Amino acid sequence: MKITQTVLVVGGLHHLSQRVVKQLWQKGYQPRLVVSAAELTAARSIFPQGLELVIGEATSLTSEDWSGVQAVIYCPAKVNQLDLDAFVRLANPELPNSNNRELFDFSEADQDLLAAWMAVNDGVMGGVSESGLQIMNGRAFFKGNVSIDRGGGFASIRTQNFNPPLDLSNYQGISLKVRGSGAGQRYKLFLRPSEQWDGISYGYSFDTNANSFTDLRIPFSNLMPVKRAKIVNDAPPLERRQVSSIQIMLSKFEYDGGLNPSFRPGEFELELYSIGAYGDRTLPQLIVVAPLNDTEGNIAQALAGSVRPHTLLHPMMVVDAPGGQELDFSLTKAPNGAVSSPDLAELCVQLLNIPEACQRTINVQEYGQLGVNNWSAMVGKLN
Repeated sequence: MKITQTVLVVGGLHHLSQRVVKQLWQKGYQPRLVVSAAELTAARSIFPQGLELVIGEATSLTSEDWSGVQAVIYCPAKVNQLDLDAFVRLANPELPNSNNRELFDFSEADQDLLAAWMAVNDGVMGGVSESGLQIMNGRAFFKGNVSIDRGGGFASIRTQNFNPPLDLSNYQGISLKVRGSGAGQRYKLFLRPSEQWDGISYGYSFDTNANSFTDLRIPFSNLMPVKRAKIVNDAPPLERRQVSSIQIMLSKFEYDGGLNPSFRPGEFELELYSIGAYGDRTLPQLIVVAPLNDTEGNIAQALAGSVRPHTLLHPMMVVDAPGGQELDFSLTKAPNGAVSSPDLAELCVQLLNIPEACQRTINVQEYGQLGVNNWSAMVGKLN
């Protein structure tokens, strides 16, 4: 199972935007490329099935075109101040708060969402409880019948293993919005840092109220390492870079033999609204590549109107040449060299995950020698 952040790429079929799309795929993002009607046929032949295409101008995108977009890489062949200014005004209300990452939006429940979750009930230990994720009238429910017969007493839904695992290292915890029914019950949320079926999980118990919303923020530090409802005291903290699955459970048991104080066997229903991650580190949401030999107007002035965290990249020129070069960020004025499109594309995608890149103008050129770039360290050294 794959959960991806959608990144809008504005650049048509320019060689840099093609490289950006490929880099986004390699890093586990979902690119959505804006192309003109004249480029559509070529775009479908260049990219394999699965690329999301938006046909039209970047300054006339609809709310549907923006749906799910977390960030933008703006890299057309020529950057114009007026066009960028209009795009920034369009993007400001559409991009979400960069401190948050939506993982599951259950308000748009469909068959793909159903396929991402599976039931894991007490039948694995001889019980007879039943449950699953159900969609009714466009709404999603964790629903079933939990029984204590035959030594059972729990029902749950669990995601398929994420591929690649979720990297939540830039976030502080999990956000969860649900609505209980009846008199309310106590449920558990688990994150698993391993693809092992029965490995250590990190859990948190939460209470719901009758027919009302429960809106939770659960710090990662509050998650307890458990295995088969027993606390693992010598376990390390959750590895946030490697979250392999998420599970929601209703159980008779708490931890270490304790009982759930609000547990009631029988039918239950928990309406799911959203699962996400929240953080206190702001990440860039708008990366603008403005080669100095292909720029018209004051690009920094156009970006000044952006309320979203952004980064401006200034190479002298972009060339479609082999990558793998060391890059130079040390110049305080406009660079005088070129940057290959593969290296610049990788830089664009890396910056999406570097908080120190926010509100930066980076003058970039190649050293002219092969090497490996430590992107975070290079950005951190900027004045």
